[in-house]
Amino acid sequence: MQFASLSATSPEEIRTAFNEAFSDYLVPVQLSAEQMEQKLQVEGFDPSCSVGAFAHQKLVGQILHSAGFWKGKPAAYNSGTGVVPSQRGQHLTQRMFACILPQLKEKGLACSLLEVIEGNDKALRTYLGVGFTTVRLLDSFKGTIAQPLADPEIQLLDRPDWQQLQQFWDWHPSWQHSPACLQRAGSSYKTFALLEGSRVIAYATINPLTNRIPSFGVSRQHRRRGLASRLFRHVQQCYPDKPLTLINVDSSASGTLTFLQAVGLQYFLRQHEMELAL
Repeated sequence: MQFASLSATSPEEIRTAFNEAFSDYLVPVQLSAEQMEQKLQVEGFDPSCSVGAFAHQKLVGQILHSAGFWKGKPAAYNSGTGVVPSQRGQHLTQRMFACILPQLKEKGLACSLLEVIEGNDKALRTYLGVGFTTVRLLDSFKGTIAQPLADPEIQLLDRPDWQQLQQFWDWHPSWQHSPACLQRAGSSYKTFALLEGSRVIAYATINPLTNRIPSFGVSRQHRRRGLASRLFRHVQQCYPDKPLTLINVDSSASGTLTFLQAVGLQYFLRQHEMELAL
């Protein structure tokens, strides 16, 4: 078994190994080429910070890392750790971490973070063994919004101002929903908004590839007026073919959790957000 960065590995090789590794996951994942391309681009994938395990030159395990900033510090985000079923039982995850973590530290990164589904006890034990600790719990929801309705007052924003919109947030989003990722998503995400004059007072952003809502918010001065509900009904009407999903909602954000259930979404899983100081 050989270990090397993913700098010389094609996106298609990464996708093939990713899909095989996650085919029997607690929540099976199978990404199309378009979805994988978007994931890597939006999350800030850095192949030089990532590592693969190669058996006879075939990628059989990988840790995908993005590089950026987290809570003001340079950080690596682990957007996917997986080993194909035929190569398990060789401690490849631990060996890949042993290979890449010193390199992340040498690059000046201060911490590494990841998420793991509650109930995936083997992975959780592995990450704890490497030195990660749980810093918060994140809940996920999905469902079809009742009474979807196109709202003529809702506008599509060409260029959302994330500097302004993040002022609406009550809690810090996970990495893949951070302002930097939302900015990188560009026009591949669609942001719908209600305005007062020229000023946005409420918005909801959707990724049409997955029907996932990575971000939404209402200004504090305009809450309890049904604005978020109007946006969710509008988004569901615009993208009716699949249920809406929201992942990684801070489990302590009682107001957000209450709203999501009131609008018709159901809780379906919890994740541990974990960090490791390098």
